[in-house]
Amino acid sequence: MTTRNLLSGRITLSTAESKASNVLHALRLPQQQLNFFAHIERKRHLLSHLVAHHLNTDPASVTISGQEYWYNGSFNLCIPVHVDNVAEPSLPEHVMFTHVDYLVLPWWSRWFRRARNFLLAALRLEQPSRLVPHRSAGLAELDVGYLLIQTITSGTALSELWDENYQDLRLQENLQRSIARVMLSLASITLPCIGTFRVDNHGYLRLDNRPLSVQSTEQENEGIPVNAHRRQVFTSVKDFVLRHIDDFSSRLLHQPNGISSQHDAYYQMAGLAGATALFPHLFRRELDNGPFVFALTDLHRSNILVDHKWNITCIIDLEFAGSRPIEFLQPPFWLGGGCIDEVTVSSFAVKHAEFVEHVKHIEQVELVKKDKLLPSATRSQEPLSAVMRQGWKLGTFWATLAIMRPVPFTEIFYDRILCDLMGLPQEGLGGEMHKFFATFWCKDSDNFIDGRKSIDNIIDKKLEDYKRYNEELHLFFADGTN
Repeated sequence: MTTRNLLSGRITLSTAESKASNVLHALRLPQQQLNFFAHIERKRHLLSHLVAHHLNTDPASVTISGQEYWYNGSFNLCIPVHVDNVAEPSLPEHVMFTHVDYLVLPWWSRWFRRARNFLLAALRLEQPSRLVPHRSAGLAELDVGYLLIQTITSGTALSELWDENYQDLRLQENLQRSIARVMLSLASITLPCIGTFRVDNHGYLRLDNRPLSVQSTEQENEGIPVNAHRRQVFTSVKDFVLRHIDDFSSRLLHQPNGISSQHDAYYQMAGLAGATALFPHLFRRELDNGPFVFALTDLHRSNILVDHKWNITCIIDLEFAGSRPIEFLQPPFWLGGGCIDEVTVSSFAVKHAEFVEHVKHIEQVELVKKDKLLPSATRSQEPLSAVMRQGWKLGTFWATLAIMRPVPFTEIFYDRILCDLMGLPQEGLGGEMHKFFATFWCKDSDNFIDGRKSIDNIIDKKLEDYKRYNEELHLFFADGTN
């Protein structure tokens, strides 16, 4: 049986044909990865100078590891480096930055920075971060964004321990308590809008970049338009939710295997139209304009490092962390051990309740500490545990799960929200019903008749796209194909 390489492993033609994702795009990634590795290898002479530049050390003291020691995730390449002094994080954008502790500065310059920051803090004005612009024209040739980070020496990836141990109640309890503590710590400061942080060219931290996620990044990598410009932030939960649904519509229109049949087209279009009408009502109106809090949007088992008792020691891959509505802080769906399409209302209810109890307990402990320090202090914000509990009753949990994941979006909408949560019978959601409601998905039409014609034209075009996609897929798997 002929197989081809993906970044995640080998795949057969039959499996590729059954995937809702764009496998043609994924089949090209292994070669692109090799090309990128070769590009970095050709720039190896710059890497030691880059590290030395930011750590203020001699390039001769820096050793860059060979490719056999490199490792990578979906969006990054990690190159181990041995150096006498371990790096603090250094974050570049269009210019290079170095942590202030590694710069050789005269005493009066350091004193001035401390005095300025003290004064700005006293006046409650914004302060620059400890990242200082540190340009080097000689390193521009690298032409790749990078971070210098410390090597993590404690903990094991939770994904390596999960299958054999996830049913251990004591380990689960420790893990849930650790995740709850991280969530509450990050959510302790409210933020003005929904978006992503960046460091500007002067070292200031700005919350003025559009919300980033794994899904939106993958969509753009495939050449599918997203309906948000780079500097677009959101101050309304409703607008944020509807923007995600618009992105899923864009995916249906532009992904070559976005639909597989006329029935599939009606099924997806009706789901998108239904979600546009229903989802805003699954979020509480009084929370539409906040609070917004810092959240980890890519919190899966491979990004969590734990000790032998499953207490979290470290969380990695924070590039997609950002400001989100507080209702988007939910227990991780994978706590029950199932894949996303296996999580149901009945199977996850207990795990959800357990996690909320951990959140509530930590909140109570922290409140007691605050009362001891400030006996007259009053709670100005609804506890996160209460928001989570209410979100489970309203269906907010399922809405957040759906709009962050385009592939299972339609199944979550029909099976979990309409059927499980709202009690609609499966037989009431047949083909004719899908065909009728699909018409309301087309926003460019002034009336029902024009909408139906527009939908039919879109479906005809998408079926042609799907036919060409399958032909190309078969060529990729043909014997002798390079």
